[in-house]
Amino acid sequence: MLIVRNLSKSYKAGEPILRDVSFELNRGEMAVLTGPSGAGKSTILKMIYREERPDSGEIKLDQYNVTKIRPYQIPRLRRHLGVVFQDFKLLPERTAWENVALALEVAGKSRRQISSRVTELLRLVGLLQRSGNYPHQLSGGECQRVAIARALANQPLLLLADEPTGNLDRENSQSLLELIREINIQGCSVLMATHNVDLLAALPYRKLYLKNGMVTESIE
Repeated sequence: MLIVRNLSKSYKAGEPILRDVSFELNRGEMAVLTGPSGAGKSTILKMIYREERPDSGEIKLDQYNVTKIRPYQIPRLRRHLGVVFQDFKLLPERTAWENVALALEVAGKSRRQISSRVTELLRLVGLLQRSGNYPHQLSGGECQRVAIARALANQPLLLLADEPTGNLDRENSQSLLELIREINIQGCSVLMATHNVDLLAALPYRKLYLKNGMVTESIE
């Protein structure tokens, strides 16, 4: 489903950040992209959702050649992706319900479809009772759960999570990882980037280790 082939990327100052990176992710699979801060994990995710482009190589997601699509096709590609960020990126003036609903409104869903889907998602992440709260009224763990619900709104082919536990304490991080694992078990493919190897050590995820711009793999 996701194919990354011979991906290389350099920025103007310094050495290449990625060197001939290749890996695949099958439909329904979960993998963790790990490595030290600054290794290029976020860069890979940004190239998958086309915020950045590689210097060479290609990325394919289902029927899309991500590296070759035209700018007008990018919104269509992103409807097949859910993205979760370390800093949540929730709209502060909208409630939890409204933050999730917005993703469905943009996709042109009816009011009835939006109501049903938002209820389903907030129940999934354990926050239905907090649906009327604004981000500043929620804990960091709760904000990240709202962000996950929003990312899942349009039933993406692939969930990308970029350091989703970076702003959370250990207890909330473990709880969030279990939620992501449950989402994967329900059939959503997941690629998660993190440098927090300790949290992941006991979980049976495929690991993609990124160091010095190259990827090595193991299954644990």
